[in-house]
Amino acid sequence: MSVISFPKKSNLPDRESYQWGRRLFHLLGGFFFLALFFSIKDRSLFLLVLVTGTLMATTLDFLRTRIPILREIGQRLFGSLMREQEDRQLTGMPFYALGCTLSFILFPPSVAILAVLYLAFGDPLASIVGVYYQRKKPAMGGFSKSWAGSTACFAACFLLSFLLMPLLFDGLQYQDWRLWLLAILGGLSAAFAEFLPLRTDDNLSLPIVSGSFLWLFAALLNGGVNLAP
Repeated sequence: MSVISFPKKSNLPDRESYQWGRRLFHLLGGFFFLALFFSIKDRSLFLLVLVTGTLMATTLDFLRTRIPILREIGQRLFGSLMREQEDRQLTGMPFYALGCTLSFILFPPSVAILAVLYLAFGDPLASIVGVYYQRKKPAMGGFSKSWAGSTACFAACFLLSFLLMPLLFDGLQYQDWRLWLLAILGGLSAAFAEFLPLRTDDNLSLPIVSGSFLWLFAALLNGGVNLAP
């Protein structure tokens, strides 16, 4: 009778690895939440699905950190998507789900959609560029961030904002100066949230911080924060 053996030590990648699979999973996660949003028309049902899914993901991940056999199975199945420090603590998945869920609970749909896209595109791009940059130079100011990564995050989120805001915000047109200003402010909000050395996971802090600033700026500029018909 054969016995299945599991690794005793973690061989997971660290933060200095590109982890292309993790970046792709991060990107697809945003599209998954947006697909749910556009598929489930009833807002109460949509939020119920998000909350239930977030609770389930958090519970399963917590049990993985406490039950050795689950931890080892998780490492076998999802090791390529995990980081070394996540072997015995929560992965980014529950925080990702919570960040997206809170975005749709706290913000108008147009802001929530952009906040989720900032997380899906801006954060992994910042990580990829940051890893490349930090291999050339040490991290600045003692932070595990880099100006290059944050600049990449700004560029991606500015472009997303500029392309999508006329579709999401009532009253904005591509020739409107408010669009340019809001797109710049949206990109800066995401880059600022990504660069902050907060104790919370980026997957949670980035959409909440950037979404809060974006909602405030849109309200101040009277850009409209309701989904366009």
